[in-house]
Amino acid sequence: MYKKIRDFFWCFLKIVAVVEVIFGIVWIVNNITGFYEDSIAYNYITASKTLVIDDYMGVGYALLVRIFGHGPVLYLFQLIALLVAFYPFGPMDKEKKVNWIFTDLLIVFNPIVLQAAFAVLPNALILAETVGLVRAILRYDIRIEDLNVKYEALRIIEVFVLETGLGLLNKDYAFIMFFLSLPLIVLLLVKRRKSASLILALTFLSCFLCANINTTRTDVYRYGNVEKSFNYLTLQRYTYGHISESAGLIEDYYGRNLYNEMTAGDKVPERIGRSFGRTLEKIAGKEDTENVYKYISDIAKAKGVGYYGKAIVRDAVYYMLAPFVTVYIYLTGKTESLISNKLFNFTKNAPIVSKAYLIFSEISLCVVSLLGLVGLSVNLIKKNNKNKRALIGFFAYFLYAVIYIGLYLTYFWVRGFSYIYALPIVAAWPLLSILSFEGKEE
Repeated sequence: MYKKIRDFFWCFLKIVAVVEVIFGIVWIVNNITGFYEDSIAYNYITASKTLVIDDYMGVGYALLVRIFGHGPVLYLFQLIALLVAFYPFGPMDKEKKVNWIFTDLLIVFNPIVLQAAFAVLPNALILAETVGLVRAILRYDIRIEDLNVKYEALRIIEVFVLETGLGLLNKDYAFIMFFLSLPLIVLLLVKRRKSASLILALTFLSCFLCANINTTRTDVYRYGNVEKSFNYLTLQRYTYGHISESAGLIEDYYGRNLYNEMTAGDKVPERIGRSFGRTLEKIAGKEDTENVYKYISDIAKAKGVGYYGKAIVRDAVYYMLAPFVTVYIYLTGKTESLISNKLFNFTKNAPIVSKAYLIFSEISLCVVSLLGLVGLSVNLIKKNNKNKRALIGFFAYFLYAVIYIGLYLTYFWVRGFSYIYALPIVAAWPLLSILSFEGKEE
């Protein structure tokens, strides 16, 4: 039973990967000289000239844009980085290596991932380095008996360099990856690996260095925003759809013009910072502005979870199921501006091929993921399965990673569901399926 499911799974996956690559090559030919229209992309192009960034950007990516430009050279660099990140390095039998090569192609040529690679955005490189960092930590844990000092030192350096690279691409991801790495590092500590504590210390150091390097190059006002404090983020997350209900406070204290700015940004959270928040800081100062943010947030929270909870739960579920939700939203036409703009950019060149590519890939990934869950279930109920503990551990880590990243994006990327920021989750679903069928029949 398990063998038949496994054989069908790998056959289906390879067919899907081949079709995806064909679609992907056609899409690349039509988009390699294009430009993905996004305000963040424009900001990175601006930042590449001065290396002055906003607080959601990373100086490392601005530097890469300066080196490679914002065109085909940068896109191909990002595509190669993704292919290398998922490539099956290390000793393994031929069948397993072939399976992983097709897996590599399946993930990288997923249209959501490929679109990110062909954009002036750090998301594709963030995914590549995230995968590289997890692999580095896992490689550190192999061959415990004959692990030599040189190998161990190289793995520790690799972890530190990749963690630092992530932080320079986007300082938030230094902290995201630290908490994603933490369960793996704790596992090494439990196994009494002596230098695991050094890895833990170096990841802390990396986060600290990246935060400080990026902060020294940050000027949010240059890009028309305000500094994203905790109160500001809370205001966006809880209340941006209901701000007009608290706008009387602004009119009473600061005048009708600011009231109009506030209500104009009612349904678009970015405008809170670019208009109302920025103007309020100039008039009232930062301290009073923070108090206003907190006051409005408290009004929303006092009304109960039902007042603001629906949007939060929806965004969290959307992020956790990102690849499937994207095609669902596209097919049903339930597109808010942020996702429809990205889908429009994806399909504007060669629209018929692009639409077929998106639908085929995401529906196929849904089938692959369902097969993977079936395989995982069969594996877990099999008697005398030596890999049962490893499978349970992997599935627990998968849930931890998907839920953690989903909740993080829900709170800090308040712009609403935007699939292009959820690439680690998009890659996690096929990886769950593939590892469920890894290995040979016992």
